[in-house]
Amino acid sequence: MIACFFRRCSVYFAPQKFEDTAGKWCMDLHEVESIAKQELLKHGLTSWSFAWAKTKRRQGVCKYRSRRIEIAEYYARHNPREKVLDTLMHEIAHALAGPKAGHGPAWKAIAAKLGAIPRAYDTCSETAVMPGDWQATCEACGRTFHKYRRPLQLDGYRCRCAARKVLTFQFAGDPSRRPPDPSPAERSAKWEALCVGCGTIHRRQRRPKAGLWRCRCPQRCELRWIFREAGDAR
Repeated sequence: MIACFFRRCSVYFAPQKFEDTAGKWCMDLHEVESIAKQELLKHGLTSWSFAWAKTKRRQGVCKYRSRRIEIAEYYARHNPREKVLDTLMHEIAHALAGPKAGHGPAWKAIAAKLGAIPRAYDTCSETAVMPGDWQATCEACGRTFHKYRRPLQLDGYRCRCAARKVLTFQFAGDPSRRPPDPSPAERSAKWEALCVGCGTIHRRQRRPKAGLWRCRCPQRCELRWIFREAGDAR
């Protein structure tokens, strides 16, 4: 999904397709960087800069405080030229529209003028994204599900195919990076919120009270609580 958090706009992957497509019809990173710098100058954003991001799920981000446009390196290496350039112009449109515009009419008008698709998020199932460290494969249909963080429960999920096979997640990443097993309190937590600023995962056993929740990190990002319960894999 795409969301704006404290003066930044983030384009998030719809993590459905995982494959190595680098080199087939993708852009060279130097070309992307060159085009980005040219477009910033072309549109009068002379105080802005471009940088590569190491993010896994986020395609691009417009950081207003540091005046910087970032594109995920993995995303640029493994997706078609038109998709990468569309994301670039999406973020430049945010820089021109300002932090208060969000994905509203003003931003959409600028995005369309720049040639970007004026949409809030990428729903294409063909978007190649970085595989998650935690994976589960359906024995019936063969589909592999990926998670970037350790699920609170490794089993209890079911594939949505006709067979409805049970899924069990296993760590498939670098063994040296395997996180410790969660405590009993963490495993029993049913509500979870991720701070996009510092990466902290907040957990609660009871339903959080209505209102605005923020992380205590310096960025004070808004927290969006999600109910976590064993069920269908998404």
